[in-house]
Amino acid sequence: MPYLIDGNNLMRSLRIENRRELLEKLFTYSQKKGSKIQVVFDGSAERFFPDGSSYKGIKIFYGMKDADARIKKLVEASKDRRSFIVVTNDLTLSDYCRSCGVRTIRIQEFISIFETERQEEQKPDFSSKELKEWMRYFGIDENE
Repeated sequence: MPYLIDGNNLMRSLRIENRRELLEKLFTYSQKKGSKIQVVFDGSAERFFPDGSSYKGIKIFYGMKDADARIKKLVEASKDRRSFIVVTNDLTLSDYCRSCGVRTIRIQEFISIFETERQEEQKPDFSSKELKEWMRYFGIDENE
């Protein structure tokens, strides 16, 4: 399912100061999930990431003052509002989006989904039988 993300909200929650770093993380997530992502940042466009451009498939937009007004415009312009999810911590924006028929989730919920995906990726690719054999090989009691 496509996401429309309040970029500055997500950057604060992840403690990221650099837009490119956030875009890289979103790219990695989109590749794993096969999800389309649009992100809206507060402020003016950057030279390397102009408004409406894409970075590795992540569509980038800006709200000249804040992202909320731009997200509202993108929601209003959407033909199929039930086909995407707005990710934000702004309660007023969430209420507005839901009144337009758009599903919303909070930033922490999105991060939780993102982290779950990353943890599943990091799980070792071997069976419990193989683990027991390695433990026995290294002299580790599996009951400890």
